[in-house]
Amino acid sequence: MEDKRILPPGKSPLDPSVSEIDAVAFSLNKVRTFLHWIDEHRASFETARASDPDTAERELENLAHATNEALTHIGRLTELLLAGYSINSAKRLPRDLARLTQGDLQPPLTG
Repeated sequence: MEDKRILPPGKSPLDPSVSEIDAVAFSLNKVRTFLHWIDEHRASFETARASDPDTAERELENLAHATNEALTHIGRLTELLLAGYSINSAKRLPRDLARLTQGDLQPPLTG
């Protein structure tokens, strides 16, 4: 079911530069990370919005950047999954996902 229009894992500029790290897991980790950042920037914006307009404006810019990055990486993850790729257990997981599998890290956005 390989789609020739979709670059295989490891061939996209969005994939990890370290070939030993799985590209599907890398994309998933990037999405999780940027969703966490989105939540942090939203909270900072809400704190600053009434009292510090300059900080609030910067947080909106950071929020927009994190959102664009999350959308970019969810796009890559989606194309890999729809092309039939899955996490390759022979490759390394990104550090945060590896910690999750060992129970050492709480998933972001739990609250």
